[in-house]
Amino acid sequence: MFTLYIHVGLVMLSFAYENIALKKPAYQQYPYTGPGPAKHLVEASNAVDGLKTNLSIWGGQCVLSDNDKQTATWWVNLTSILSIHHVRSYYRTEVYGWGCPTPGQNGPDCSTTCPDSNCRYCHNETGSCLRCKPGYHGHRCELECVNGQYGDGCENVCGQCADFSQCHHVNGVCLSGCDPGYTGKGCTQTCEPGTYGYKCGEKCGQCEDQSKCFHTNGLCLTGCRNGYHGDLCKTLESPKDLCDVSNGWQSSFYGVLMVLVLAVIWIGFLMVYIVILRKLKRRTSNNKIQMENSNSYITHIETDDHVIVSESYMELRNFRNDQDNYESIDFI
Repeated sequence: MFTLYIHVGLVMLSFAYENIALKKPAYQQYPYTGPGPAKHLVEASNAVDGLKTNLSIWGGQCVLSDNDKQTATWWVNLTSILSIHHVRSYYRTEVYGWGCPTPGQNGPDCSTTCPDSNCRYCHNETGSCLRCKPGYHGHRCELECVNGQYGDGCENVCGQCADFSQCHHVNGVCLSGCDPGYTGKGCTQTCEPGTYGYKCGEKCGQCEDQSKCFHTNGLCLTGCRNGYHGDLCKTLESPKDLCDVSNGWQSSFYGVLMVLVLAVIWIGFLMVYIVILRKLKRRTSNNKIQMENSNSYITHIETDDHVIVSESYMELRNFRNDQDNYESIDFI
């Protein structure tokens, strides 16, 4: 339990530290007096202002001592006797490479030319090349940029040069021109809307819905407007084509009409046939009924004493209901 209290106490103590130099008076032995930033941007009080978001010479949060001095003394007055746990210093973020200001020069007085002609910066003492000029690479900067690359360190990529040719190794200009659909010195820009092809000199055809064609070959990706056809939608449909379309439509119309007429005629014949068939069936049915009625006529005759079956009955049936023959039967 005692150990736990000690640990907690140490943690609380660590959070209790504060910047005892904040906003306290500060001085430096040799303030900066040279050209460049204003005095208030590099004065001694900047070191204790508590700001550290911009540590550059122009940020106004750092101290800069004067040039050509052997010492650079700076101090702060804490205004009282205090116990200091630690001191933290922040340095400016600029990194300067001291050497000759003119590219391609070296030596103690920067009067010697670098031994490699395409060398941009060489070692101040040995003359070995440290960085090549734009468009060159290699140990002695003797090689030009190739494989579609150019510029500083051969890190830039050429544009759409004609026939996949190499652009200029220094500035990236396409010496042989651009591929169809591209423009600009480096051939990195596509044709403006409504144009396409070599040097963007062609105008798009009559694309559907006023859409623009493809910038390289002029194809209308959404089809053509009415009255035009072809891949580029530049061919106006001829009157013959329009007539052919019209004739085709008329032929289709008359064909459908003929089919409808034949169908109506066939249906008419079918209905007439059905009516006739029904009439025939009805007539046959009536005849059958009449024959059955004829068969139900009297087949015997009663007298006072006895019944005499007529032998002429069969003849009656053969006469098919002949009334005169029926009345001529003689009774025995």
